[in-house]
Amino acid sequence: MAAFFNALDAGLSPVVGPQVDAPDLAGHFFTLTGGSSGPPKVIRRSAASWGHSIKVLGERLGLGPDARVGVLGDLTYSLSLYAAVEALCCGAHLHFLPRAGLNARGITHLYATPTQLRLIRQTAPDVTHVISGGGPFDPATAAHVATVLPNARVWRFYGAAETSFVTLADSYTPANAVGAPFPGVEIEIRDPQGQPCQTGAEGLVWLRSPMVFTEYASGQSDSTRVENGWITVGEIGRLGRNGFLFLTGRQDRILTIADTSVSLDQLETGLITAGATAAAVLPVPDPLRGYILHGFVEGSVPCPPALKTLTSLPELPRLASGKPDYRALERLLP
Repeated sequence: MAAFFNALDAGLSPVVGPQVDAPDLAGHFFTLTGGSSGPPKVIRRSAASWGHSIKVLGERLGLGPDARVGVLGDLTYSLSLYAAVEALCCGAHLHFLPRAGLNARGITHLYATPTQLRLIRQTAPDVTHVISGGGPFDPATAAHVATVLPNARVWRFYGAAETSFVTLADSYTPANAVGAPFPGVEIEIRDPQGQPCQTGAEGLVWLRSPMVFTEYASGQSDSTRVENGWITVGEIGRLGRNGFLFLTGRQDRILTIADTSVSLDQLETGLITAGATAAAVLPVPDPLRGYILHGFVEGSVPCPPALKTLTSLPELPRLASGKPDYRALERLLP
C-alpha cells in the first residue's frame, strides 16, 4: 500500500494484478467520515470488511486489466479510498483525476457522488459504469448523467463510512428506493421500542453485515449504535414488499416544526429535483415554531414554503468528500 500511495503522489496510475500477493486481511486501516455537520471522525476497519464488497463489485462491474477507474474525490475519505483500493485489487488502471480528465484518460468506470456527477460538463462516451453514492440521485441527476455519460450503466448505492455498502440500485429499482440489500447484508426496520416493524412501516434502519467498521478511533456519533451484531447509523426508512429500502432521512435531521415532522434531507432532495446543482438546508431554533429553515443552492430554483429564505450561491462550500460544508454555511445565515 505504501508503494501505491507513493505512486499516486508522483502522479502515476499504478496497476496491481492478481499475480501480486494479497494484503493481510487480518490487518486494519483508518479512514474518515464525511464530516458534513462537524469534524470528520476517524474510523478503524479491517481489510477483510472491504474484501467482501471488492469481490462482489469486481465481478459485477467487470473490473480487470482492461478497466480504467476514475476517482473524483479526496483519498482521505472512505468512498474515494475504497474505489482506489478496489481498482488495484482487481488489477484495473487507477486514475485520480479532475472532472475534465475523463476523456483524456479513457475512463471506463467512474466513482463519484451525485453532486460531483452534476458538475460534469464534458461528454465522456467511454465511461461504461458509474458507481455513485453519498447523496440524493434524483431524476434530474439521472437525466444529466444520461446526457454527459451516454453509454454508462449507473449503479447507485446507499451506505456510510461506518457500514460500507448497505443497498445497491440500478435502472430496475423502484422510484424513490435506494436499492435492495447489498449481497451479504440483512436489513431490519425497528420501532422506538426496538421491535421489528411490519413491512411498509417506517422506523429506524438496522443492519447486519460483514462490511461494518471496527470502531471509532477518534470522535463519536450519538446516532451510531451497535447491539448484538446489528448496527444503526440513525437513518429512518421502510422496507417495501420486495425488500427494497426507502429512506426518509437521518434521525438527527428530522425536526418537529409547528407540530409537524420535517426531514431536512428530503427538503434538500426536493431542491435538487427542482433544478439546483447542490442544496443544503439549515435549521435555526425558534421559540414559536421550534425551528426556522434556511436554504442554500447552486442554481436558481423557487423557494419552497417550508423555507424562510433561499440563497443562491455561485458554488456551495464543500468538504473534501464533496458533501456540503454545513458549518461554513452557518456563517452565511441571515
